[in-house]
Amino acid sequence: MYPKIDRWIGKTVRAGIQSGQRSGFVAYHKGVPVVSSVIKQGLNAKFCHLKVKKGLWGSNVGEFFFALMAMEVRASAQRIHFTLPESLWEEKKAFFSSFAFRDVEKSGRQYRLFDDELHCAASFDLVWKSVMEKLPKLAASLEINGSSQDSDLLMSVRPRFADSILHGHKTVEVRRSFSAKWLGHRIALYAGAPISSVVGEAVIEQLVEDTPLNIWGRFGNAMGCTKSEFDAYANGANKVFALLLGSVRSYPQPLSLGTAQTLVGKRLLPPQSYARLKVGSPWARAIPIAGLLHRAEGV
Repeated sequence: MYPKIDRWIGKTVRAGIQSGQRSGFVAYHKGVPVVSSVIKQGLNAKFCHLKVKKGLWGSNVGEFFFALMAMEVRASAQRIHFTLPESLWEEKKAFFSSFAFRDVEKSGRQYRLFDDELHCAASFDLVWKSVMEKLPKLAASLEINGSSQDSDLLMSVRPRFADSILHGHKTVEVRRSFSAKWLGHRIALYAGAPISSVVGEAVIEQLVEDTPLNIWGRFGNAMGCTKSEFDAYANGANKVFALLLGSVRSYPQPLSLGTAQTLVGKRLLPPQSYARLKVGSPWARAIPIAGLLHRAEGV
């Protein structure tokens, strides 16, 4: 269908990847490639290629890859454009329109046989707004590397404690107040100043409520703090909660507070202790970005 595709891949794509002008993603299922994409960087960025195995159509994977591709060009793009066969536009018009690509015209260059090639373009701001609106749904519906993309809570921890959790040295976090309904839920870990970033995630695998004396006796060695630090924190409390953390993941690319605010276009206030990620809230939009940026490396 594309007579010059071998030359395009062999010269244009390969050279572009080597120079940094192009990049892309490949997804595997059971060792078999099922999705591939190629992106061209620049002010006028281009989605050069996106192929999803037919068996995965309707699974949100296409939307997920469009989001990844938009993230890939977010640092420089002012516009995004691509070409596609007319038959595909007619079949998937609703999909492309949902990302703000609504107007098409016949392309000045025709790449395919037997099917007119159309050109479509949109401003990056409109595309990114659409991505932001889709992220909560994508986060809740997809599992990447065996892990869900959504978190229910954002929990603030001191930077040294965050580092200790991510390295497996601290496996118990203590809170003066907490709710048993969060048992088994995923939490996003926010390292406070001066790090001020979402640095990873964990799952609350067990929750124990008891007196400070008993909690220290059972979990003191797993808290990553001194007895005096624990006593100062628990002072005056009749009972405290021990959160036993598991399935800990560190983000290779922490999402800084400043970057998160820029991406969602809203001011974000870190919680004093923890906060529920309410649907549609600025943090609920920001947290999936951190998870997707992390898991994009292993898609």
